[in-house]
Amino acid sequence: MTEATPDATEIAAHRKHTAKRLNEHIKLSTAYVNAITMAVAGTAGIAASASKFALV
Repeated sequence: MTEATPDATEIAAHRKHTAKRLNEHIKLSTAYVNAITMAVAGTAGIAASASKFALV
């Protein structure tokens, strides 16, 4: 059996699907980095305020 060559519509659909998959990975990575950044900033804020009230 011979395989038919994909037409422009199929190529465009494949590219769109690939782009959506890549976008999902980028969004998940961005959400992870944002969560880590917020955790670090929160920890720094708590440490700064705790050291302000520390009994030295």
